[in-house]
Amino acid sequence: MAAIQAMAAIQAMAAIQAMAAIQAMAAIQTMAVIQVIATLSLIFQEETRQLSLTGQLISEIMI
Repeated sequence: MAAIQAMAAIQAMAAIQAMAAIQAMAAIQTMAVIQVIATLSLIFQEETRQLSLTGQLISEIMI
């Protein structure tokens, strides 16, 4: 009976560790996605700024 309890305890610990590993991987993946989105947002902001400056330059040339 003690052996069965020990096996059950080992299985429970393994299950908890597996769940923790899955949660950690999911958190890392989520962070990676957030970083990609943030990077794309910065790129988009820079492109928008450059387009705005180009528009201003064209406006000044047209005047």
